[in-house]
Amino acid sequence: MRRTSQIASIITLALIFVSTVTRPIPAETTNAGETTPASMRIGLTGSLFRDLPDALLQVVMRPFRAVMEEQTGLSGTLVSVKDASLLAQQLQNNQVQLGVFHSHEFAWLKAKNPNLTPLMFAVNSKQPLESMVVIRQDCTITDVPGLSGKTVLLPKSVRETTHLFANRRCTLVGKPLRKYCEVKVVNDSDDALDQLVDRQADAAVVEKHQWEAFKEDKPGRSNQLKIVLSSEVFPPAVIAYIPGNLQKDAVERFRQGMLQAKNNRRAADLLQLVRITSFEPVPEAYEMTLANLLKDYPLSIEESK
Repeated sequence: MRRTSQIASIITLALIFVSTVTRPIPAETTNAGETTPASMRIGLTGSLFRDLPDALLQVVMRPFRAVMEEQTGLSGTLVSVKDASLLAQQLQNNQVQLGVFHSHEFAWLKAKNPNLTPLMFAVNSKQPLESMVVIRQDCTITDVPGLSGKTVLLPKSVRETTHLFANRRCTLVGKPLRKYCEVKVVNDSDDALDQLVDRQADAAVVEKHQWEAFKEDKPGRSNQLKIVLSSEVFPPAVIAYIPGNLQKDAVERFRQGMLQAKNNRRAADLLQLVRITSFEPVPEAYEMTLANLLKDYPLSIEESK
């Protein structure tokens, strides 16, 4: 199916591209005689790559390592960490020096770990983090609670923010979607939307870019569907660190090098393989964004475990 072929293509291209740019990077010495580490550990919260084995993650993320080495002169080891809370703990203990989180996870953890500091965003401008519930045009349901007892399809390919949307916004008397609907997981968004058109289900939860692709590929079938609820656009994934656990020169080299990656054609091509279009500075309004995320998506008992 589409998800499997996409992963296979990414792995193949990653191996081809990386073989042309990867090289060992030696340690460097600053004017003050301090040594900047030649390698650092970068932790990725497990929710960034649902259902992807760690061995496969290492292959898929090789383009990221190649870009990091070329742009910054620093080498990094990428490690998958079970969940965001454990990743924050490992950052505090200096077991990893950088951590990559979803912004809603970062909001939860920043409230408990004030030293956790955002460094930059990892942005995919072609696939914004926005989700929606789609039903048939002839469906008389006017809101998500009207789907109570119905069958709702959820593609395997949706990201963590879509699961958050389904659990927190698609609710009935505080109950998440899976508690009042029959949620069926399907291979990809095309499967979900095609089955919906064919009346094999009552609704589908997909991401906006998936919906737009379906409309472009199958305009006749998409005209039989409509959106009943949309999410906000979630902030991009954030790369974070703990000041003092990583030398300032290494932080600045990483920041400046990765921010400039979008201007390097080869680096930009590599980043496309891991669905990143650019790294961007954290805006001044990010603290307000985090506050709003905490208000709209407070940490639940289940997520705090």
